[in-house]
Amino acid sequence: MEKREIKTRKDQGKTKSVEAGAAANETHKKETFLRAYRKLGGKALACEATGISRSTQWRWEKDDERFRNDVLDVEELDTEELEAVARQRAVEKSDLLTMFILKKRKPEYRDNSSLEISGKGGGPIEVSVINYAGAAKNKGKEGSA
Repeated sequence: MEKREIKTRKDQGKTKSVEAGAAANETHKKETFLRAYRKLGGKALACEATGISRSTQWRWEKDDERFRNDVLDVEELDTEELEAVARQRAVEKSDLLTMFILKKRKPEYRDNSSLEISGKGGGPIEVSVINYAGAAKNKGKEGSA
């Protein structure tokens, strides 16, 4: 005798509640990942700490715009904190770090230089290309002949 599965409206309601529970669980996992990422500063570290695979994290970022934006928010906060720490260290004890911060903020501190070269009377420069490798091969052949 063949068995058939019949779903009633009551059964469909259970399916929906299971799906809703799975979505809530995924939302919780995403929030846990974001907290770990904020604390640890690295996606791989956050995945490891929360038991989420990197492929899952990548899929979430690809498929979920809200999650992707939350990740960008965490990165922006982290960058702002790092900049504040760098600034404090620069003020307290690092001339080099001070220079990097100034170069970031003010173009006149950047190492931007250019050099324009022209030929006689401002004309083009004549260039000759010499293939030394070819000359050495030819010389060797001439010497053996």
